[in-house]
Amino acid sequence: MTAMSKVKINKKPALEDFGFIEDGKHYWWASWYAKVLGYKSIKTLMPSIKKAKRVCTLLGIPYEDNFVYAVFDWGKDIKLTKFACFLIALKADARKSVVKKARTYFLNELEEVNILLKGQNYLDRMVGREELKSLH
Repeated sequence: MTAMSKVKINKKPALEDFGFIEDGKHYWWASWYAKVLGYKSIKTLMPSIKKAKRVCTLLGIPYEDNFVYAVFDWGKDIKLTKFACFLIALKADARKSVVKKARTYFLNELEEVNILLKGQNYLDRMVGREELKSLH
């Protein structure tokens, strides 16, 4: 074995590494995402989830496609698409540094989101408004 074969590269895990695929779609559990964003539970993230669902409605996108409710013996959870995670990050508490990081991550993924929205400029306006709000 050479010295080169022993070197391990530490790659940061991507969002996809924490999700799961069901019927060809990638999902993440809201209970997990709440903790990632620095919330105590899915319950404390719910106001941001509700706002994100309203944005879907405003965009003419059925929120049921992005927020799929599930009930288990131990409680309720929500399967979130990447788009749902993006909208929740936009509506979450911007004072949390991890929320800012999530927004940055999703803004880097904006091309994929714009394709979903078929090039509508509503998303750009919404992001701009959010940035202006955080300045005040």
